[in-house]
Amino acid sequence: MEKYHYLSFKKSFSLERLVSDQFDGGLCMEVELKPIFYPEKEELKRFLNLYWSEIDEEFQAFQNYLDSYTELLFSKKEKSLHWILRKNVKIGFVFYYFYNINIKKKGLHLAEFFLIKEFRKKGFGTEVLKIIENSHQNISEIKLEVLKSNQTAFSFWEQNGFRTWKYIMKKKERA
Repeated sequence: MEKYHYLSFKKSFSLERLVSDQFDGGLCMEVELKPIFYPEKEELKRFLNLYWSEIDEEFQAFQNYLDSYTELLFSKKEKSLHWILRKNVKIGFVFYYFYNINIKKKGLHLAEFFLIKEFRKKGFGTEVLKIIENSHQNISEIKLEVLKSNQTAFSFWEQNGFRTWKYIMKKKERA
């Protein structure tokens, strides 16, 4: 059986860094985040189809689950679902949720993060990350997973201060 594993990243940061980022003139706000609503679920499914077919070699086997996954996303009220917009055009999406680290500290888990190919490596992903960090200054860390095969994403997250934290392994599902 083949083995696949995801790399899990973690980024911790301080309030001082967030405040200085917010006022350093680096946020040109070329992108914005807009909530995704249930009536947009068909469009979201098209984006998810594009995203998964790019990054996951096993996606074709699970494509039948796209409808149920989309329904699940909208049923989980703790998940924040957002379009990434540039000049009112949808160029990607981001899903995240919060979790408790301990009684006093909260973290944010980036569950899905996708930009259409034409908008990658132009600073939009970094800008989205800054928007999320600056919008949620009460969080102490951000976690996410990256497929081992997605070296572009791996490099992006490392360049943005994330470090490998743990490995999540899986054994290929039996037919």
